[in-house]
Order: sequence, then structure tokens, then C-alpha cells
Amino acid sequence: MSKRRIETLDPFIKKKREERGISTSVTSGTTVSAPVNPLTGLPFTPKYHELFRKRITLPVFEYKNDFMRLLQERQCIVLVGETGSGKTTQIPQWCVEYAASTKKGVCCTQPRRVAAMSVAQRVSE
Repeated sequence: MSKRRIETLDPFIKKKREERGISTSVTSGTTVSAPVNPLTGLPFTPKYHELFRKRITLPVFEYKNDFMRLLQERQCIVLVGETGSGKTTQIPQWCVEYAASTKKGVCCTQPRRVAAMSVAQRVSE
């Protein structure tokens, strides 16, 4: 699976924000602008950029656009992937991004409590 160039703002979210006429950068009286987290309205942190560099190396990353399209077209999606491909951490994150752009909610389940707590912590970062 291929690796992709790092983009500071997710193309799916950027497209949705542009459709609504929402700015994707913050200015503070100067001409310098920084990419903005669409969920908080604040500039992305260095921690975000560090995690993003890791996220784009996961095998599932190259299927993000396909997954977002399927979310729009289908009520149910079944995903199958190898251990370590990014299913558990990336898919819930993409669902949150999709939900934020469509004003819908997200619910993800995990079979065991300890696993659920661990995944929730990782995804929240």
C-alpha cells in the first residue's frame, strides 16, 4: 500500500467546510495563517502533526476517500483488514469527521471493556 503526502487539513473536511463557506485558517491580524482543527476551531497542535505523520503510514489510510464515499452511500459497511492496518483507530476517527460535516452522531463498539477504554484513549488523541 502506498504512502501519501502529508496534508495539514483533511481533504474531506476541507471540501465540506468550503461548501459551507467556512474558513480553513485562522488569522490574528497578520498575514500568517495556520490550518484549523474543524472540530475545535483552534490551530492544530504539534502533537496532532506528529500523530498525523504516523496515521498516513497505516495501510487503511489510502482507503479514506473510498470509506467516506461509502458512508454517504450505504447504511451498513463491513470492514475486514489485517491486524495493525489502522481499522480500530482510524475508522472511528473518520466517522467522527464525517458526522461533524453532516451533523450526525457516531457510535462505535468494542467487544471488551478494557479494549474499548484503550481504543477510546488512542482515538481521542
